[in-house]
Amino acid sequence: MQTFINQLAHFIANNYTDLSKLTVVLPARRAVKYIQKELFEVIQRPYFSPNFVTIEAFAKTFCEKQVVDSVELLFRFYEIYNKLGYQEDFESFMNWAPLFLSDCNDIDRQMVDPEKLFKNLREIREIEHWSFGEDRKLSESQQLFLEFWGNLKEFYKVLNNSLEEEGAIYSGKLMQEAALNVLEKVDECYSGHQFIFAGFNALSEAELQMMSALVNAGRAKVILEADSFYLMNTIHEAGLFIRRTKNRIPETIIFEADRLTNAPKEVEIISCAQSGSMFKVVQDLLAKMSREQLNDTLVLLADESLIVPAIKHIPKSVEQANITLGLPLKLTALRPWVELIFLFQHDFVYFKTHALYNKTLLAFLKHPFVQVLCSESDLEQIRLEEARIVKYNKIFTVLNLDNFSQDLKTLLLLALKPWKGNYLSALETFLSMNKLIFDKLDDKNNLLEKTAVYHFHQALSKLHEIFERAWLPTMTLRSFEKFFNLRWMQETIAYYGNPIDGVQVMGMLETRVLSFKNVIFVGVNEGVLPPNNSVNSLIPMDLRRYFNLPLPAEKDAIFAHHFYRLFAAAENIHMLHYSNSGNDFQLTEPSRYLQQIEMELGVNDQLRLTYKSFNLTVQEQLKSKGFNNTPEVQSKILDYFKHGLSASALNKFMNCPLDFYMRYVLKYSDDDEVEEEVEHSTFGTVIHQTLEYLYRPFSESAQPISPKDIESMFEQVDLLVTRFFKDKYESDVDHFESGEMYMALLAAKQQVRRFLTFERQQLLDHPQNELVILALEKSFRRTVKIKIDEKEEEIAIYGNIDRVDLWGGKLRILDYKTGNCTKKDVQFSREIFEWGRDLELEKLNKLAGKHVLQLMIYFFLYAGSEGKYPDSLGILSFQNLKEGLHELGLKTQKRSKSEKQMLALDQELIENIEKYIVVLAERVLTTAHFEHSSSAKFCNFCD
Repeated sequence: MQTFINQLAHFIANNYTDLSKLTVVLPARRAVKYIQKELFEVIQRPYFSPNFVTIEAFAKTFCEKQVVDSVELLFRFYEIYNKLGYQEDFESFMNWAPLFLSDCNDIDRQMVDPEKLFKNLREIREIEHWSFGEDRKLSESQQLFLEFWGNLKEFYKVLNNSLEEEGAIYSGKLMQEAALNVLEKVDECYSGHQFIFAGFNALSEAELQMMSALVNAGRAKVILEADSFYLMNTIHEAGLFIRRTKNRIPETIIFEADRLTNAPKEVEIISCAQSGSMFKVVQDLLAKMSREQLNDTLVLLADESLIVPAIKHIPKSVEQANITLGLPLKLTALRPWVELIFLFQHDFVYFKTHALYNKTLLAFLKHPFVQVLCSESDLEQIRLEEARIVKYNKIFTVLNLDNFSQDLKTLLLLALKPWKGNYLSALETFLSMNKLIFDKLDDKNNLLEKTAVYHFHQALSKLHEIFERAWLPTMTLRSFEKFFNLRWMQETIAYYGNPIDGVQVMGMLETRVLSFKNVIFVGVNEGVLPPNNSVNSLIPMDLRRYFNLPLPAEKDAIFAHHFYRLFAAAENIHMLHYSNSGNDFQLTEPSRYLQQIEMELGVNDQLRLTYKSFNLTVQEQLKSKGFNNTPEVQSKILDYFKHGLSASALNKFMNCPLDFYMRYVLKYSDDDEVEEEVEHSTFGTVIHQTLEYLYRPFSESAQPISPKDIESMFEQVDLLVTRFFKDKYESDVDHFESGEMYMALLAAKQQVRRFLTFERQQLLDHPQNELVILALEKSFRRTVKIKIDEKEEEIAIYGNIDRVDLWGGKLRILDYKTGNCTKKDVQFSREIFEWGRDLELEKLNKLAGKHVLQLMIYFFLYAGSEGKYPDSLGILSFQNLKEGLHELGLKTQKRSKSEKQMLALDQELIENIEKYIVVLAERVLTTAHFEHSSSAKFCNFCD
């Protein structure tokens, strides 16, 4: 295949004798080694290489002024804006100033007369506010609006004059001055040189004038490439700029080919269900290629943020890979690190305290940059700190830095130092942290992180220089954060590899001038390829069109050219796009280029177009979230059963086996988080603790409780509820002074009062009945035997009974529920004692209410331990106390609704309950696959 680089090398060899006096100007440096290699193969002898430069570097040789950084330019402009007498805060200024500076760059690159453009812009705005009405006087706001547009010309002039005085310049003005001075300074900068401008597509007016001047002087040639299909088609966007260049510079040489309509091509369009599944396809395609094929293969990332998964999926069989585009720093551990540091500062400002928010602090302490500084004692101290935060529910906490090693203490002092608006000091803090972390990162195990910190440090050092040199405006913390991120997030980590051999991984812009036989396009989705090319500007689109300033359609044409030239040169093409059918909020439309190829290239009889789809089967496995029961899993469950099996664990399995597996096998827990709102479990615990404290004296004395005793309890409710909340949340009890937590405190007090009112009323309504408390919050434990694989094992059953009392001489077992409870929740069918291991759990759950198993286990434990059978057993629901005790009972049969089904709390029931527990436990241990139950509504870990 004859490529553009091959043709260019032959052209150079055939037309120039002294290559040391030849300068080749390229759109990017990526192609230099390819051209040098091709030149050597053509010339076949030692020679002095031509000088290769980019168009930006070429223009800079004609201007001695310092090119101003975009951030510094914005600061300089704000300083000028203030000196002109305009009083506007920096936040408001930021709403329009970056657009104005971008427009200034466009104006100068396109060699537009700013006087005419800004005059037209002012007149357009005046026309928009012109009226035929009798009252033609503009309002004050309208006058200010027009004054703003009229002043843009002054802003442009004063900004350029100010930069001129300081010997500075911005990029657009640099290109303009280079175009104006190229003939005057060319011999001074490039004595005796000839020039070739090769491989360009979209050229600004300044670049066209620069090239045209040198061509007319007999010093330069412009060499471009194009496929005749889009070059000759005057409405095809891919050839727009090539045609424009040829019209402006008729001497332009175009290496024209006819590959799109008259060359063999194997094209696969592969639809992938997920963006991640595209890389599995890439992996498979690369694994099937020979070394020779890989040397002429490009993996084109339409979305360059996919660089990390792309690298991870390069198969081991690919011995050499060159990753031309860099890894953005924002995709490394730096991004969460920077976010955490700024979160601390935002918390200091917002909460007006130096105490640290628990989630931010714990995320910070677990970050790799912190962990690398930690000694063993530091790690233990962090574990203790996390346990303390969770135990006492510390929403905000203060660290004792003396508990940490010197290195970690130094880092914490830097990271937790309030900036108080001194952003130069903030940058110095970051630079100090960088040095500390960089020295501790290991070259062998943390090379990527160390490299990222190095590039991060370099970017911040440049920003620090700007802050020291420029006049700094007053900024809010969010404004500074925006500037800070704007500076470092644009940086990348360069990958090193052989740009000649092996598979090449590139972004679209890196492919300029290059060609490959095999191309794998990754992410050919609308909005990605081509990208959404909106033009943000203060200048209306009609005015931009009149003055030949860039428009959205022209940006589309740039990417169309890149795509079509790669497609034209390639023979084997794979275009992967993702559908993401499960995500309605992500762009999932295939790129328009896919339809264009099908419609436009049908005239090519040698083009074979096939469509495929791909979906990761692993994704389906993950979606099911199931786990097989293995001997190791069974052993873990059995160990847990021997330690103590509760009703809640069995209920968890019956509702959803996967939820049980996640909690009791994998040990996932939702209890190791700080509650920022009072959770239901905490709410119930506080009420249980309060009632236990109030009734404990009567339990210990076994004295009957009178209505007056209950009345005396009311006086302690507020103090006790507050105290138990304070025990749970430690010093953060201040957070109960307002908001949802305050409402939770009031609700808990009200719940306790309602229960005491109910209890007192019961005593008043039944004066003949004595109430004697026998036990409160008492734990019981019994063992049962189960058989697994013909081997008998002993497991423990345990439970904590809220209250055992005598009411009118009747023995009762009570369980408190702060939530709702109805009769059906405590009723069951006798069929549950007859089921086998293979009965569906969903059907089993229908045979018994949600609290039945808990009450059964309480009866089994109490009767077995105390040798007594209670007269009644049930639940007191705080939500419906008027209904009294909801007793464990049998479901009423449909054929005998009038007959009350009596449940005997006797030895037979104990034996049935034990059999029921044994079969349930054996069912858990012998389950083949733990998977999510579709009927489960409140899984903690499945959803």
